[in-house]
Amino acid sequence: MKKNIYLIVAILFLALIVLSTVNKPKAVEPAGEEVAQQPLPEMRELCYIWNTEALDKATLRMQITNGTEVAGNFAFLPFEKDKRTGSIEGTAGPVDRVAMARTAKLWWTVSGEGVTNKEELFVNFGEGTAYVGFGEMKDRGDGVYVYSDPSNISFDPPMNQTNCDDPAVL
Repeated sequence: MKKNIYLIVAILFLALIVLSTVNKPKAVEPAGEEVAQQPLPEMRELCYIWNTEALDKATLRMQITNGTEVAGNFAFLPFEKDKRTGSIEGTAGPVDRVAMARTAKLWWTVSGEGVTNKEELFVNFGEGTAYVGFGEMKDRGDGVYVYSDPSNISFDPPMNQTNCDDPAVL
């Protein structure tokens, strides 16, 4: 009888060991680990365009390197008015989790009407839309123009994302 009790206890003990290893949850890596391990693309190009029925137009081409470095071109082309075009360079901040967009703080080397200036330019952008900041500018004393009041910038109208092979994008 004692042999049977020992045998039953031994079988139950082995059954518990087997069940605990079979039902043991597998370790799961946190989602952040997977994202952190994925390399950022070396360069990403985004292009945006704005057109009106009155034939006003603007184009924006941004190459983003190493996730934050921005270079490209911005052209503001109102119909039959002063056109302003030039290169941009600067940095893009992190994604705003509420707006799901980023802000690029750029310097625009802009030419128009035979004059070339360097101007501060903020661009809010995400997948599908970009907004270029327009506002009153002032010379900071060295011929470079900056926003007079960065809290009073108008980010309108929206520019729609387009294929960078679009011939309309400068």
